[in-house]
Amino acid sequence: KQKTAYEIGVRLVGSEMCIRDRFNDGLAVVLFLMLAEIAMSGEDMGLGTVLGAFLWEALGGLALGLFSGALACRLMRSIDNYEVEVLITLAVASGAYAVAEHWHVSAPITVVIAGLFIGNLARVGVWSAETIRYVDGFWELVDQFLNSVLFVLIGLEVMVLTLSGSIILAGLLIGLGLVAVLVGVLVYSGALSWFGRLPGDIRIEGEQSRFYFPLTSMILVSVVLSVVLNVIRRFL
Repeated sequence: KQKTAYEIGVRLVGSEMCIRDRFNDGLAVVLFLMLAEIAMSGEDMGLGTVLGAFLWEALGGLALGLFSGALACRLMRSIDNYEVEVLITLAVASGAYAVAEHWHVSAPITVVIAGLFIGNLARVGVWSAETIRYVDGFWELVDQFLNSVLFVLIGLEVMVLTLSGSIILAGLLIGLGLVAVLVGVLVYSGALSWFGRLPGDIRIEGEQSRFYFPLTSMILVSVVLSVVLNVIRRFL
């Protein structure tokens, strides 16, 4: 019983994190598209207009996604055929997206909410074990295929770009972001626990005060950065 309760808790936490991440992705897409449309239109738009458009996009997509997911679950509850149920999930993904585009609400949020609704509720009393296996396998295959296409398109876009100051600056900012993420991962994993503890590092700890001066560690980091920058400079 304890193991079963633990597994259920892990699944609930994972499901909650998945919902939050996907919904945040959808909101980010809505904000990006709105800002891009405002920038390209060149018109002066007030805060009320922008806020109203955002609420229409987000809440409209949320409502349409819930309706699409509930309708799909209602249809799948009356059948037990994994082929038809896989096609229903595909129809919801493409059909709800098209309807959202037609009604000028957020298509990404619509599809995300519909997928989360179906993926969480249809597993309880709607899908059989065979249907769950086939649906998961189908969408994992679609996910892998679309990721491959995405990176191919990114590579093709990079090949046709002409180097300019703004593109170089963007590349440097992306590089700094990746370095920051890497440092954060290393710190979180404890791989940088040696920093400040090398021979020669000054470390004075008292009952109410602490003083650190990682002299050796900073010298080592400076040498590594100098070597890396020299190598990059040679290739550039």
